[in-house]
Amino acid sequence: MTTHTDHNVRRVLGIPVSWSGLTKPDARLRAFEPENPDLLVPRAFGIGWAPNLGAIAVRLGLLRPDDSVPDLVDHIPPTSVKALRLGPLVGATAVIIAGAYTARRHDQLPTNWGLTLRPTHWGSGATAMATPVMISAAAGVWAELTNRRAKQHFASSSVDVAASADALSLQAMSMVLIAATARQAKNAQTTRLWPIAGLATAPAVSTGVLVTTVRSALRRLDHKLRRDKRGSSTS
Repeated sequence: MTTHTDHNVRRVLGIPVSWSGLTKPDARLRAFEPENPDLLVPRAFGIGWAPNLGAIAVRLGLLRPDDSVPDLVDHIPPTSVKALRLGPLVGATAVIIAGAYTARRHDQLPTNWGLTLRPTHWGSGATAMATPVMISAAAGVWAELTNRRAKQHFASSSVDVAASADALSLQAMSMVLIAATARQAKNAQTTRLWPIAGLATAPAVSTGVLVTTVRSALRRLDHKLRRDKRGSSTS
């Protein structure tokens, strides 16, 4: 479970403990290192390990091991930069609207789920929706503040790709869990796949955002190199 950045991670009884992902872009990218073959890496913030989504993308053939985000961040297309900056704000707004709508339509909603993925406690609609709404709003604000500081870490880029991906993944998970909560309120025997889907949404969305961003940067870099090559051959 060692990684290229393990020496920067504090350990307690051999278990990594880190909160640096809240403030340091390099730590946030620890969970997306295509160049690192380890499938498990210390969490960017929290206790224990998390999957290295970059290594998984390489295993799936979506990226190459040398497709590193820090090497490509300055080649991200302007449209992708704009989408990454606006995405968390749009996501937060969408979750707030969905949460408010769901709370108004249901007097009682699940507020806690057991190990069997069945509700163990119920509460008012506002109480049930408070957690996903607050998490999504906080993620949107955090991503915006982090993106505003991005130029301090990335020479010409105005976006922190990992922060935007993390925020969007939390917001997507919140949206699916809101849907699962509403379905449970309508039908107590609804499938348990909805809560599972909600938990699986976060890593899937984060991986999708990061892989798509890297591939768009690679395409832009390839076009630039081809253009430069044609220019040098005609001069």
